Amino acid sequence: MKIIITSIVMLFATSSFSQQVQENKFFNDISVDYGIFASLNSDKYENLVGNKLSFQTSWFFINDFGIKTGVSFTRNLEGSNMLYSVPLQLVYRTPVYKSSEIYIDAMSLTDLVFQFIIGLMPKQYEISIGTNLGYIEPNNNISLVSINNGFWLEEGYSAEQRFVSTIDLGVKGKYKIGRFGVAISPALSYLLTKNFKYYSEVNPYKEYYPTMFLSFTFGLSYEF
Repeated sequence: MKIIITSIVMLFATSSFSQQVQENKFFNDISVDYGIFASLNSDKYENLVGNKLSFQTSWFFINDFGIKTGVSFTRNLEGSNMLYSVPLQLVYRTPVYKSSEIYIDAMSLTDLVFQFIIGLMPKQYEISIGTNLGYIEPNNNISLVSINNGFWLEEGYSAEQRFVSTIDLGVKGKYKIGRFGVAISPALSYLLTKNFKYYSEVNPYKEYYPTMFLSFTFGLSYEF
């Protein structure tokens, strides 16, 4: 009898483990995200800001690790018509956290506010690290500034190099509705290539190449 019970337990455990592996292995995700892409400068220089639209897909494997790729389009960046980029990133996905309950009989108002804030937090997160490879379509129409209502002088950004390469670190927070999700995605990008140059005829020595960028997007996703 002990042998039979032990065999049943082992069979159940093996079956449960196999099912979990299969669910993780064949879990995929597609998403569309829209937001801003902006340089992080000191106060001495103007920010370089554009609008970013991304279509991405992720494949998750064992232990909730996976890979992410897709295509992004960033427009309205001064000095360029469009920035095209393709992410190649490693992703870790957390479990789905259960919704926090808000109790009417909280010990204090502070407890009630804290529980309410926790209840509004995303229920799942993704952490990604990797690179973006891209291409800039330049136009190099530098902005003009007027000095004391006199001559107009150039001051702004121009695209110096077309090939783009970045190192990226991002976090995505998801609000889950079945297979659908609403996502908030902040990410930092370090520009390895000197693509954008800040030029000023007002101060010729004010030459600058932005390297740190922040993207902040909102999106929708679907799991399959």
